[in-house]
Amino acid sequence: MAHLYPNSHHQALVKLFRGRFDYVKIRAKAMKERLNKSERYYQGIYTKNANPWNKGLTLNPALKQYQMPGFGRIRKNRNGYLEVWHQGKLQVLSHVIWEKHHGKPVPHGMTLRYADGNKDNVDPSNLVLVSRSDVIREHSFSNYPKEIREVHLMNKAINRIINE
Repeated sequence: MAHLYPNSHHQALVKLFRGRFDYVKIRAKAMKERLNKSERYYQGIYTKNANPWNKGLTLNPALKQYQMPGFGRIRKNRNGYLEVWHQGKLQVLSHVIWEKHHGKPVPHGMTLRYADGNKDNVDPSNLVLVSRSDVIREHSFSNYPKEIREVHLMNKAINRIINE
């Protein structure tokens, strides 16, 4: 194989091995043995003014690669937030509107909340700036009624016993 591979075309090698090895297996073995095609082989393959194999073929529209949506296009992500392509990257629409309305981005440690709870309503009057610590405090375990907290703790204890 070491003396045949550098100067032979892959179809000739497949015929030589009588179909026992396809081109993929031959190429894998050549890569394993670090064999490369010779300069003489490439001179025979690529001739000056030769037409490429795909000359005159048209591209199948079904095979076109996915293109990024255009600037300003709006979509909804899986969490229900509206997103828009802005400044070359995908951003949440409410953040872009906040930045345009207030002239600065949402400050670090703060988050935007929708006053009416509707994620589709991105009117600047509906956007409220809230600190992340306030959000955590609102959703804290201590805000639940005593009965629910006890049930939750019992559930945790049962899960701990089951997982042991």
